Amino acid sequence: MQASPGTYALLLGSGVSRAAGVPTGWDVTRDLARRSAVLQSDDPGDDPIDWYLRRYGTEADYSDLLESLAPTQADRRALLEPYFVPTEEEREMGKKVPTAAHRAIAELAASGHIRVVVTTNFDRLLEVALVDAGVSAQVIATAEAARGAMPLNHAQMTVIKVHGDYVFPDLRNTVDELAGYPNETDALLDEVFDRYGLVVCGWSGDWDVALRGAILRTPNRRYATYWCSVGELGEEAQAVVANREAIAVEIEGADAFFGELATKVSLLAEMASPQPLSTELAVAELKRYLPDPRQRIRLFDLVTQEAERAALEVGLDAFPAQGESSSDREAVELRLHRYEAGMDRLVSLLAAGVFFGDEEGAIDLWVRAIQIVDRREKALAGQAGWVDLQAYPTVFAALAIGLAGIAKGNLEAFLRLATTKDRTDLGPEQPLLGRLVAGSGFGAALQALALNSDGRRFFTPASDWMLEALRKPLHPYFISDEDFKNAFHALEFAISVLRAAASMSIPPCRYQWELGRFGASAPDSFNDLRPQLHLSGLFDDEAALEAAIERVIELARQNPMF
Repeated sequence: MQASPGTYALLLGSGVSRAAGVPTGWDVTRDLARRSAVLQSDDPGDDPIDWYLRRYGTEADYSDLLESLAPTQADRRALLEPYFVPTEEEREMGKKVPTAAHRAIAELAASGHIRVVVTTNFDRLLEVALVDAGVSAQVIATAEAARGAMPLNHAQMTVIKVHGDYVFPDLRNTVDELAGYPNETDALLDEVFDRYGLVVCGWSGDWDVALRGAILRTPNRRYATYWCSVGELGEEAQAVVANREAIAVEIEGADAFFGELATKVSLLAEMASPQPLSTELAVAELKRYLPDPRQRIRLFDLVTQEAERAALEVGLDAFPAQGESSSDREAVELRLHRYEAGMDRLVSLLAAGVFFGDEEGAIDLWVRAIQIVDRREKALAGQAGWVDLQAYPTVFAALAIGLAGIAKGNLEAFLRLATTKDRTDLGPEQPLLGRLVAGSGFGAALQALALNSDGRRFFTPASDWMLEALRKPLHPYFISDEDFKNAFHALEFAISVLRAAASMSIPPCRYQWELGRFGASAPDSFNDLRPQLHLSGLFDDEAALEAAIERVIELARQNPMF
């Protein structure tokens, strides 16, 4: 199915909709017979079908019953809808709505792996699932529709309802009705069973004489047939399996089977694709996986694989610590841009994950992604500027997480990252906070950027560069550029406060320039973050937090470079 998308059709019976609580056509006929008995002031007993036979001398016929109970099309629709359309209470209970099987089939249709479904069901659960998945399907439920149908290979999706649709009066229920199909329907089934492989599920094959006949008269075996069942197949089904040389598959149920099928087909397709996702597609995939607990593994694989790819892109082989001078402005700028290009997709994923994700365990995944990049092989010797600059990818990604957290109003992911202890290249485990700031670790490497071409001096070249570098990937999460800049200042101020609490040095940052010149207090944009800093575990009480804030402000005011 994965290797040849669109070559397999599905044959679905009532077992696929059973979990939704939708009645079969026979169930509806029985209930209509019971209603007819009530209208005749008769007691149908336990078997309304037997009552009908005794009363009218003929088998209960769906069409005749429907016509007698509801003479107009509007009446018939009103009579039948409660059988198939959920009430608000039923919807809340998960009844008469698409099941996991319907959703999985729709997923297979959306990916192009399934393009034809033959079904004996009257309900519209599959059609609803297809619409929700963005699939445009032609539905063939009558001989007239079969005559005017688009060729199967031209339609995105075709649903052939061989026993009709509940909104049409000519449903097939009785033994006589199931004994044969109109010529148009037979011709369509001959095409399907001849040209497509077949996956049968939820269909016993016991009563549907015409459908069995359509399968048995097919001369070709282009693709395999798989007959899925819960328990042992009946005699009629076994005869079809033998004739078709089908493969019998015992399953737990339609929901589990189709869910697993859709997952495996998708995974095989991903493995077969040699092209990496673009940044836009990767972010779109992440957004699709985040709210769905069933996609936890795919989310993990997406982020982990991207982190591993980024680690290679910014690794030692691509960025040696020897060669050109690390004091050359153009060489430094080029290396920074190359680092950013290698981290671009991962940074976009992490920012989107933090902004849109609330799922338990997601924060651990963001932290793990940063650690994968941070733990890549690095040079321990060489030109000091290039050795120091190896910290840039970690800081670039970490600040993106922090800024996305500020945009969302939740700094938990960044605080978890900042206080996570990790090994260093030359020493024991230390909190990542020691490196998660623009001026720390690689600040000296950017001194080549301190003077612009006009001779103007930048006092915080590392911080200035990071502000501009993060503007593009974080732009979607801020209303204005001013909001982004204020968030950047607030984040750097918060990092300085955390470092002060941990007795770490406080490197030069952009916010210090404003504090030093104007003697201001903490940036206004920091006030929203203040209550969240207790999540870091670095402050015993409010007094400890205020003391750290005052220390940062005082150091900024006293900084001689201002």
